[in-house]
Amino acid sequence: MKGNTLPNTNEQLQRELAESKKLEQELLDLSSRQEAILAAVPELIMEVDNHNIYTWANQTGFAFFGDDVIGQNLHDLIALVRFRPAYHTAFRKFQQTGQGSAVGKILDLEALRKDGQEISVQLSLSAVQTNDGWHALGLIRDITERKRGEDLLREKERLLSESQRLGHIGSFFSELSGPMQWSDELYRLHGVSPETFTPSLESLLELIHPDDRQSMQDLFAASAAGEKSSALEFRINRPDGTMRYVRALGEVVLDSENRPIYMAGTVQDITESKLAEEESLRYSAELEKKNKELLDALANVKQLTGMLPICASCKKIRDDKGYWSAVESYIGKHSEAEFSHGLCPECEKKAYEDLKKLLKEDT
Repeated sequence: MKGNTLPNTNEQLQRELAESKKLEQELLDLSSRQEAILAAVPELIMEVDNHNIYTWANQTGFAFFGDDVIGQNLHDLIALVRFRPAYHTAFRKFQQTGQGSAVGKILDLEALRKDGQEISVQLSLSAVQTNDGWHALGLIRDITERKRGEDLLREKERLLSESQRLGHIGSFFSELSGPMQWSDELYRLHGVSPETFTPSLESLLELIHPDDRQSMQDLFAASAAGEKSSALEFRINRPDGTMRYVRALGEVVLDSENRPIYMAGTVQDITESKLAEEESLRYSAELEKKNKELLDALANVKQLTGMLPICASCKKIRDDKGYWSAVESYIGKHSEAEFSHGLCPECEKKAYEDLKKLLKEDT
């Protein structure tokens, strides 16, 4: 029996050794795969120890901070100078408790590259307790381009909003059923607030002048049927009691089967131009009336023109037929003038003297 024990033990050791080598190879393969995966990750992955020193980083980390990143202080390497004192103070709490304002969260921060360039990063940290204290495992993503895109988008939105405000033009988006999306200017144009007003066809109709509501309903019905919409002018009654004239222009977007998907468009406040147009029409009508009255008056006017033959003695006027007429008779026939008889001061004085002389002769 004893003679068979040694060979059996040797065989067992060989099997265990083979399994150990196999396991070791599997671990090496797994480690290689993990290293390859970590090397391919575009984000920086790193570990810092309880003293805030880099102990490990993936390839992106080396490209990000340089080949000498291992052994350097995290905050001295990545943090902007003006933030470093606060970061160092916060890390002392992490050393004791494994807790901090950045642990377990995703934060957008400003950081430094190895060339000193300030960039925007997104940082997420987790805490791991080891034999030598709390370590931090972190992932850092460069979001500089995304931030620039967001800033550019915000600037474009600001410019669009300002342009709409100056032009009194609002914009809308509607899926033809349910709530709409309105721009800030469209809320202002209707005199409502996005905090208290939910735009929809039903709520919009409540703001539209009763005489114009059917036109808006017809427009939405035609759009829902896939018909091309045209511009529509209508009146809105604001909650403050004022009325505005607006002009809406929308476009329906269809899918590949010509079914309407949504409608987008603009609404412009045309109150000033509409009131000016109405005033112009009123003025034109009044002017036309005045012109007609003037033409009617001119048609009834008789004019005296040319040379008039008048007697130097009796002052009678000869007409174009050779007849002599008194001045007042001739003018009355050839104009609208009428005469009232009286005496001028000189004639009145002469008549008075003649009468006085006549009375004296009679006595």
